[in-house]
Amino acid sequence: MPSVLAMSTTPRNLTRSDTTSLCVDTQDYLVICERAFPNPKYGWSWCAVDDESLVMSDKRLDFRYLQDNFHLYQAPIEPTRVLDLKAASGYWADKVALVNGSATVLGIDIAPVQYATEPNCYFEFHNVNWEWARAPGSFDLIRGSKLLGNVKDWPSLFRSAYKCLMPGGFLELYDPLFSYLSASDDGELSWKSVSRQACELGKKTSCSFAIAPGMYTRHMVRAGFVDIQEKWESADVTKYELHDVESMLRLLWYLEGVDDQEIWARLGDWRSRLTSEADSVRVRQVAVLGRKPFDGEITLASEG
Repeated sequence: MPSVLAMSTTPRNLTRSDTTSLCVDTQDYLVICERAFPNPKYGWSWCAVDDESLVMSDKRLDFRYLQDNFHLYQAPIEPTRVLDLKAASGYWADKVALVNGSATVLGIDIAPVQYATEPNCYFEFHNVNWEWARAPGSFDLIRGSKLLGNVKDWPSLFRSAYKCLMPGGFLELYDPLFSYLSASDDGELSWKSVSRQACELGKKTSCSFAIAPGMYTRHMVRAGFVDIQEKWESADVTKYELHDVESMLRLLWYLEGVDDQEIWARLGDWRSRLTSEADSVRVRQVAVLGRKPFDGEITLASEG
């Protein structure tokens, strides 16, 4: 059954983990109006990595799992080897390691910002868009969150995950989207216009934010996964969505050559408008779960 943990919303000690592998300049962050982003040398990411953003991300995970009855993952197994594709602060990986004390949990990221962790939890410097150097069958659970807008080649990612999973292992993705249900589309400063801004950022970084129902499922079927469950839902907009929007906009405007003074001015205008509309807006979310078949298992694909 999915593992359950009562997660605390208290910010943790911001001591960095000594189980993180580092490159020399990985901590040379790109700072845009007091918000830090990973070093672009290793790949663009809209996910901010300053302490305020990481604590906000941790609290968002708490909020998500409160909504989901505190399930850390939906895969119906007790995993022994886990891979977190975008570790961020390391919070999720840390909790999985705590609940599954005999498991080995590995998180990867392009920013070495992981907090102190359980002894069976490790972190490595790696970008999901790079070649995966893991042996086939290395993991029985691979999980990813906030990958949309950070992945260049989705079919390649699903093929790599499939290869690295043990037979019977699961891939699980969850993404809050820059897509909103709102009655208002009033000009340049509406929640719906945020989606258009995200699309513009995706063009500049070659990491698309575009998604439609069934997209993950199609990629997973082609990669060989079975028992795929794709779930779309919507939720009230919170301060966490606003924080992500501001991070995304900072990076977009930076890449457009906007100076800091103008970025601050734009952020003030956007924050005022989006906050005033937030009570009537819902954010779309998608979760998908799929299993790698066991050796010799007959599937629809193999029958075809």
